[in-house]
Amino acid sequence: MAGTEHIERRRIEAAMIGRIYREMCAAMEPRAALEILTRTVERAAYEEGRAFAARADGGASLSHFKTVLAEWEDALHIEVREDDSDVLRFDVTSCDYIRSYEGLGLSQDLVALLSCSRDAPFARGYSSRLEFSRCATLAEGHDGCDFCYRWR
Repeated sequence: MAGTEHIERRRIEAAMIGRIYREMCAAMEPRAALEILTRTVERAAYEEGRAFAARADGGASLSHFKTVLAEWEDALHIEVREDDSDVLRFDVTSCDYIRSYEGLGLSQDLVALLSCSRDAPFARGYSSRLEFSRCATLAEGHDGCDFCYRWR
């Protein structure tokens, strides 16, 4: 899916999730509603990772995983820090997903959920050999997101 189509799909999803979240909060504690949405988004991301791995000719690999950056490049400003056979490390300094979600008037909790909570389960779904780490995100108010993918 091309980057602009990808962000438009995410924006439409976020608008609906925002509506659902508001209804859920009227019926239950906001924390419980956020936990349900988090599990749902993470499960979807895991399945998306599995589907992406299934498209890899010759099986999942870090080399194939790196091709996902092309799907993200229209929405993210990425500065690659390390790119070798076992590690992909990059910083995101600008994120149109966050701007789009904030433009919808979503709460900071939902912005962080929809922007950031997909990354780890996507990696797990892609392969148990792919290790993901990140210490900071734009959605949390940092100057950037520090992504690191390591192939074990």
